[in-house]
Amino acid sequence: MTEEKPDIEAKWYVPVPSPEFQIHGDPAPLFAALANAQGMFEQPKKTKKVVIRSSKGQYDFDYAPLDEILRATRDGLRANGLSICQPFSKGEGGSVVHTILAHSSGARLEARVVLPEANDIKGFGSNLTYIRRYQIASILGVAADDDDDGSAGTGDHVAQRAATPPKSRKARTPPAPKEEKAAPAETPAPSNENGEIQDDTRAELMGLMKTAGLNRATSKQWIEHHAGKPKDTMSESDVQNLIKVMTEQITERGENWAGEATDVTS
Repeated sequence: MTEEKPDIEAKWYVPVPSPEFQIHGDPAPLFAALANAQGMFEQPKKTKKVVIRSSKGQYDFDYAPLDEILRATRDGLRANGLSICQPFSKGEGGSVVHTILAHSSGARLEARVVLPEANDIKGFGSNLTYIRRYQIASILGVAADDDDDGSAGTGDHVAQRAATPPKSRKARTPPAPKEEKAAPAETPAPSNENGEIQDDTRAELMGLMKTAGLNRATSKQWIEHHAGKPKDTMSESDVQNLIKVMTEQITERGENWAGEATDVTS
């Protein structure tokens, strides 16, 4: 069968459109607008952590949640006549998420992904948020996760290296003569591990509980159950331990796992 040749007057031509990714309209102004918008995007803040477990061990990495990706890209999209939406529909293979990047000219890019099956509505919501985050980051060209070099897919462990601080541009101070004694080292500030709870630690735990779907009543119940003491007697180290526990529960059960539950002590 001979492939039909495109009209030479056509502005663009896709010989075999893919059902998973399609371009509608003249893409030239859309791509130009996207290029300008990408220059205006902020780097999304990786405020969440996930733990990867496999038969070869476990490791964790940081990622930017969906709301942070939207915040970091919203101004750049709006300034260039771009918008993004993600409706979902029922298809033959299951529920389908449509990620649509539209331009004011009428052109649009559309990517489609079939959601994995879920046992209940909470699992469906967790899968939906997960797919939406990856699709938006992909179609906008945004790096929202630490790069594990594909190891999460193979089960290999990748060591997470601490960022190397930038070198100072100031000239180095010449070494003191040997006969002179070096100045005493500065005494480090005392640790606050067992003292007053820091605002950023408190905010991190509250954010995780919100992600898990806990309300005011179930949050208090969960905290006092896992801390083994009333909220007003907890220290900084107690809250840090709670953050670790909640992070593991979200990783195992998914976002919004608490939902409408009245007992979250299990």
